Amino acid sequence: MPDLQYEQKYIPQLVCGLDEVGRGSLAGPLVTAGVILPNIVNLPEVNDSKQIPKSEHERLVKEIYSQAIEVRVDITPATEVDRLGINPAIKASMTRVANSFSNKPQVLLIDGSPWQKLDLDIMQETVVKGDTKSLSIACASLVAKYIHDRIMKELDEKYPEFGFANNTGYGTAQHKDALQRYGYTPEHRMSYKPLSLGGYDKYGGGVMQ
Repeated sequence: MPDLQYEQKYIPQLVCGLDEVGRGSLAGPLVTAGVILPNIVNLPEVNDSKQIPKSEHERLVKEIYSQAIEVRVDITPATEVDRLGINPAIKASMTRVANSFSNKPQVLLIDGSPWQKLDLDIMQETVVKGDTKSLSIACASLVAKYIHDRIMKELDEKYPEFGFANNTGYGTAQHKDALQRYGYTPEHRMSYKPLSLGGYDKYGGGVMQ
């Protein structure tokens, strides 16, 4: 379970945990969240978002918002992911989050590998599988996951053929079959395979003949 061991190394400095959701999605936005926690917090149920039932996400996200010093979120559309590439898009999104706090963080804990450090004059530490180790990263992961899932549910209502509410934009068999049958939407990432290989029609609301 994640705890505050990483954060406590930097007391009394303000520490922000950063994580993103949607890196591997064929459709939908990239969502990045940053969370600054106080030195004493009571969030024993927060874990890696993939380990928490979706039915519990909203309640726990409300708890995070109520106990955190500050929470910030950035949403990067599929068009920007295509324009920049996924890794630069993640760095740009995390940079926007880090710069958006009214309580300026003095340390960034970033989920991932050393190459993911940002071009910012702020002390940074990357933590592999950070959402299982650092509580502020785990909180950021859960916030990003909750918001990403809400967006994909809204897109599912607009494009029900793709099953976005269930696959959250990832390339499941149903999703790929729908691409063949209905074409791509404005929410799809054209730089991702199989879309980057071409041969897909543009979505028009009907089955391709």
